[in-house]
Amino acid sequence: MPRVSQEVAAQTRQKIIDASFSLLVEQGNDALTFTKIAQAAKVSRSGINAHFKKKSELLDALKPMLKKVITDKLDFTSGKKFFDSWKDAIDNDSYFRNVIAHANALCNEKEGVAGLIELIGGDDENPEDHILMAIGYAVVHCAKSGGKSGCCS
Repeated sequence: MPRVSQEVAAQTRQKIIDASFSLLVEQGNDALTFTKIAQAAKVSRSGINAHFKKKSELLDALKPMLKKVITDKLDFTSGKKFFDSWKDAIDNDSYFRNVIAHANALCNEKEGVAGLIELIGGDDENPEDHILMAIGYAVVHCAKSGGKSGCCS
């Protein structure tokens, strides 16, 4: 079998990552099977295995995408600004809601909260309070919408 160039291999790897993140956001963690990913990325299952031996390796490759969605949408200059920007994103951005709804596939709550605490600046002595309020807001918003707004579906 002919070897592919490093450039083609990198493009294939990125196609797999992009397709996986889209499946995660649109359908949740249950959709992240190598069969579904292969179909979405238009590669073979063995093509996925050439880049990711285990699903955990693929999930690790998705974490920077999760962080980018969150950091691009939120204001981390203070705990209050973080909460206000979170609320706005939950209320007005269905893509953000879906990313947040399925983020637990990539990191557990403890890791997620710790990562957000590191990002929040300002003189806030306890940014964790704002983070927990934000999580609570997202949960209540999803419950009120019944999942119809693209959240928690």
